[in-house]
Amino acid sequence: MENSEIQGLYAEIFKRMSVRDYRPGEPDGVDFEKIEEGRKSLISLDGSTALLRVIPAEKAGVSFGHAPYCLCSYAKDDEARLKASFLLQEMSLYLSTRGFGSCWLGMAKPKNGFLEHESLPFFKLLVFGKAPGAHRRERVSQFKRKTLSEITDIQNCPKVLEAVRLAPSAMNRQGWRLCAEGTKIRLYMANNNFLVKKLMDPLTIVDAGIALCHLWTAARALGIFRASYKEEGVPHIKGFSYVWTIELTEFK
Repeated sequence: MENSEIQGLYAEIFKRMSVRDYRPGEPDGVDFEKIEEGRKSLISLDGSTALLRVIPAEKAGVSFGHAPYCLCSYAKDDEARLKASFLLQEMSLYLSTRGFGSCWLGMAKPKNGFLEHESLPFFKLLVFGKAPGAHRRERVSQFKRKTLSEITDIQNCPKVLEAVRLAPSAMNRQGWRLCAEGTKIRLYMANNNFLVKKLMDPLTIVDAGIALCHLWTAARALGIFRASYKEEGVPHIKGFSYVWTIELTEFK
């Protein structure tokens, strides 16, 4: 993915919204070619190839708001699921730059024929298509999100932090916490209590991947990205578990 495209993804963070209704009909050949180009150009957290499939929604047995297509991810363990979520959100931003709306469906599954791909089990999906109305917000004030002070005590790097603040999440819980050490920003996610753990842990992984996508994209677009990795031995903080680190060249 070219730097100009990453700049476009970053700009989309401040506009994108979930679209819940779609115009009937499939993208034309040119549009679909661009969608496939975007899917193939995705950059993962570790540079690995995305295991994503674009499938006609009717063929996959997925019905939501007349959406013509769904983008399915496949992953076998929690780290792979984190990376799959990162890639799905990257694709969601890319689709928005191309005039398509999209929506995460946290509990939906395709029918049996699509529950495995290249020996990997299905994880999560989003649907997409052309919206009958706007597929973007007009102003940041239209987002319903926590304030920055509710998700971090970092006092600088506001543009990067704002990109994470605006990330979508399951039931709009925004369960992330951002902490700094030197030029590192560490992402933590709120722990789920035992009553909802089985249901919510997979959605928490999705939320973490989405937040990381926004953090990574902002750092890249602003020219201050140094590295992305999972550190060993990072202690958890009260009520939150460590997920991943994005290291910057500087805070600004």
